[in-house]
Amino acid sequence: MATVYTRTHKTSPPDFQSGQASPSLLFHKWQPWDDDFKGFKRTDSRLEYLQNIAKSVQASFQRTYSGWHQRYLAALTALGVETTVRYSTLWRLIIGWGGNPALEAGLTLHHLYGFPCIPGAAVKGVLHHLAEMEIMAREVDFPDKPGQPIAEGLKQLSQSPPAGPPAWLGEMLQQLRLVKAFFGSIHLEQGKPEKGENSFGPDCPRPLLKDLLETLEKRKPDSWKVPQEQIKKLLDEHTGGMLRFYDAVPEPNQAELLQTDIVNCHYSEYYKENSTYPPSDDQQPIPVTFLAVRPGVRFIFPFAADAWPQAPGRDGEEKERLAALHGREEKDLIPMVKKWLQTALGEWGIGAKTAAGYGYFNTGLDFQRSKGAHTESRLTPPEPEITPVKPPPYPSSTSPAAKLKGISKQHGESAWKTIAAGEYVEKIEGGPVSFREVNEPLPAREMSHGGKTLEVRYKNGSACCQVKVKLQGVHSEAEAQWVWETTILPELAKMAI
Repeated sequence: MATVYTRTHKTSPPDFQSGQASPSLLFHKWQPWDDDFKGFKRTDSRLEYLQNIAKSVQASFQRTYSGWHQRYLAALTALGVETTVRYSTLWRLIIGWGGNPALEAGLTLHHLYGFPCIPGAAVKGVLHHLAEMEIMAREVDFPDKPGQPIAEGLKQLSQSPPAGPPAWLGEMLQQLRLVKAFFGSIHLEQGKPEKGENSFGPDCPRPLLKDLLETLEKRKPDSWKVPQEQIKKLLDEHTGGMLRFYDAVPEPNQAELLQTDIVNCHYSEYYKENSTYPPSDDQQPIPVTFLAVRPGVRFIFPFAADAWPQAPGRDGEEKERLAALHGREEKDLIPMVKKWLQTALGEWGIGAKTAAGYGYFNTGLDFQRSKGAHTESRLTPPEPEITPVKPPPYPSSTSPAAKLKGISKQHGESAWKTIAAGEYVEKIEGGPVSFREVNEPLPAREMSHGGKTLEVRYKNGSACCQVKVKLQGVHSEAEAQWVWETTILPELAKMAI
């Protein structure tokens, strides 16, 4: 079967080898099709075409990139840009997954020279996200409920604000003011639901602050005037941020940059619209090939900051920045952004398919989650050890399959189905999967206050997985420890072998 292209001479393949053609043009405009456009299928032509794109990118990279990179660094240096942050991909990387609708699997390539790059907006976005969620990961103490997540604290304030603002709220608002000074807004919102469904995703500061502000504006307590004004300014998005991020680009003189990969749908009949066919292993897999950046490709991550504002401030925006930066010095900024880059690229990932291990960089951090202002393992077993106590029976009418959400084969689906059959398990939600090595014993877990939730980390073959388990019928950490040791841990230990 012949391959044809959407170009003037449809049976003549483009120039993939010389490095003179634009790889980005070849990738986005000259699409391949099977057999003279009959049926507009690309089953046989797609793999060879993508392999040729990878060769074209490499040819152009070897021919033109070194000179361009020198000019790029010289221009950045002249602007006072920080260019010392450089990390290598741990696994494959996909940036711009939705950027090639004809292939339904894109990749961001430089529009002239064709090398893979990470837009500065993407780098800024993941750091902005991290900075806000680090604040939301902290805990606050109420007289009747110590160790609450900060989101629960904000919800409680919105429902029944005390006579005066608590100290922790002032600290949180000051931290958010700093984030806004750097990035220009407090922007995170929960996932937008379909009609009739609940919001999804983690609690984010913006909607919680909106609710609190509405409550304060109705009641108008004099003692809350200062935080009320601060919240209004935080929710105002008509400002600019101090930080600027430039496109992250590969270092020169590297081996091949791209390789082909596949997404393989094993349940083709099950996923068809209005299908009643169950997900079973007798269905025909449908592999879909796409391009990704190879593991081990080293990128440079440039960033810069506006001039440090000077007192007393020329306008309201600069005065607000000065208030947000109170107690900090200009020399503190670069180390802070570097730490954010290290954490975001090493623990959160960037681009598409991060839950499947894509988009992570070797930043020198173990696979762990951020908590507060410091990075530490959230899954280290607690000290002192908890003596397990068997909880009373709790019959559950929910089927094991209905308890699972986002659990894939990489998570060890069969083991979690066995765990879900336990009477004390209410819900199991799949989290990130990575192929990075870790330096602590697994399986491990972190238990919430009262034992209602376990955040579990374990190994399934070569994959490091995270899963959140919500328990029912348990009334203490001791009872949750019993469920962990008797129901969950034995199944996870089997997968690590």
